[in-house]
Formats: sequence, C-alpha cells, structure tokens
Amino acid sequence: MAAQSPKEAYVFCDKCKQNIALPLPDSDSSSRKGGILTLVSVHGSPQHALIAYIDSQFRIRGIEYPGSVSIRVDVQPTPDLTKLAYGKEGQLSLASLVDSFGKKRKDAAHALAHVVNQLMYHRVVTLVHDDHAAGEAVSSALADLLGGQKASVKVADHANADALSKSSSCIYDLQQARFMKEGKESETRFFEQIIKELADEKDGFFRLRNELSKILFAYDGVMKILAADSGKHLDTKLAHDAAIDLSLFPTLLAMAENDGVEVKSRIERDDIGRAIRSI
Repeated sequence: MAAQSPKEAYVFCDKCKQNIALPLPDSDSSSRKGGILTLVSVHGSPQHALIAYIDSQFRIRGIEYPGSVSIRVDVQPTPDLTKLAYGKEGQLSLASLVDSFGKKRKDAAHALAHVVNQLMYHRVVTLVHDDHAAGEAVSSALADLLGGQKASVKVADHANADALSKSSSCIYDLQQARFMKEGKESETRFFEQIIKELADEKDGFFRLRNELSKILFAYDGVMKILAADSGKHLDTKLAHDAAIDLSLFPTLLAMAENDGVEVKSRIERDDIGRAIRSI
C-alpha cells in the first residue's frame, strides 16, 4: 500500500522567524506543472506574503517574499476582521477597533463603549470569534487601551461561548456584532462621543487611551480620599478633588461599588452644587 501524501508542508519564514504550515492540495503531485507546486501564505502581524515552491517529494525548492500581494476573499466574516489596520507600534488603529464591533459606526461605538465600561468595572469580558487570531487582535487592543490596568478579556469560538456564560459578565459576538450577554448596566454616552470623534484620527487610539488613563488616575484619587476616613462625601467635591468632570463621576462610582465600597452610604448627591454649576 502506497504511503499517504502529507496534508501540509512547513517552511521557515525569515520575516516573522517562525515555521509556517502550508496546506497541500488533495490532487496528485504528478499533475503539477513541471513537477513544482507553488503555494502562497499571507500571515503575521503586520501581514506579509510568502511564496514557496515545492517539488514532487514535498521538499522546499525555493521561497520568495513579494513586496505586495492582492488577495480575493469571497466570503468574509461580519464585521470584516480580515482588513485590520495597524499603527506604527503594531497596535490596531482606533478605526479598526471600532469597526471590529460592527459595520454601523454608531452601533459599533456604543458596543465598544459598553465593553470598555465593563472592563473598567473589573468585569470579565469574552469576545466570540471562530478565527482565534482575529479575536486575540481585538482583545490585545482592549487590554492596551486600559494601560497598566488588569483587563480581563477572554476569546472563545461559538462552540465554547455558552460554557463561558457563568464565568463572564459580558459576552460580545464579533462575527454577529451583537451582545450575547450585556453585563452590568452602564452609561456610555461620554465614551461613545469621544470614540466617534477620535475614530478616524491618526492618533485616535492613543488619545482615547489617554482619556481612559485620566479617568483611572482620578479613580485612584477617589479611592484614597474614601480610604482616609469613614465619613460621607459630596459627589461634587469628590469629583473636584479627583480632578474629574462630574458627568464621568457615575462611572467612578460604579467602579468603586464593584470594588466593595458602600457607595449609597458614603457618597451624597450634591443638588445645590449641581445647580450652581449649571448657572
């Protein structure tokens, strides 16, 4: 009985310094033109192309690295995560990050803003995509947005998504652009607005990260003030002392509540202060 042909060949890519698997066609090797099979692989981050020439004995006879390559994709996931744009430091652009949450910019900005809120509440978020690499690209960008904070982002395919419903507070299906589980209710208007404003800016990702850093810094200030005594505090004064806009204070309160602070008994609403600020 003849030995079975291998299903794939491995070549070493000098661009990303790793072995790349090249699936071999099912047709008999004798049908190849001149006995040489040409295979193309587009891989890596940022993506690059490799062309390998394989003989009838499945040995690599040559490798080329074209400067550019055009790829036709007949069936694409929704939203399209096959065309993610990366910045200088290998990070997703903000536009690509937003678009990965849906084709409609408004809905995608809302979904991303809600997911960011869940992570700031220290909740576990699961992203669902059957292409694990695409899911990991979005997960990595979300973690980077929160800087040094511990962002709990998981990636799963559809077969395992239901099993994670108990361990994840929020589950978002990247392929269907919908929440499978929304998690804690959150106010997203501020983040939605700034995401839409910065999405197409060249440095939008880093400007959004800077805004989140300011909020996280203010949160640390609020927690230090609350830890200094056991008394009550007016929300307007806390916001002032923490150098944060009052419109963002509910987000800080939700974060504090999630971290075990008795918000209702420790922080009072300052209606007089609000009235004065509105004049």
